Amino acid sequence: MTNKQLYKKIRGAFIGKGTSFNKWCIANNFRRQNASAAILGTWIGPKATEITNLAIADSGVDPNTDCDDSDAY
Repeated sequence: MTNKQLYKKIRGAFIGKGTSFNKWCIANNFRRQNASAAILGTWIGPKATEITNLAIADSGVDPNTDCDDSDAY
């Protein structure tokens, strides 16, 4: 799964839970732009990794599953 696909899956998973990626960012005191950059891989480092792992865990997405562009949300 590419970073872009992971980002789409995470956003979709939050919507499926009745919330949004933006609301999750606000609740966790992250700027949405920074969290997006972390997941998309344009921001790297320990904090970016922490944000990405937390978003994966809280959204319930399995980053090890295959995904194609037809899974876009």
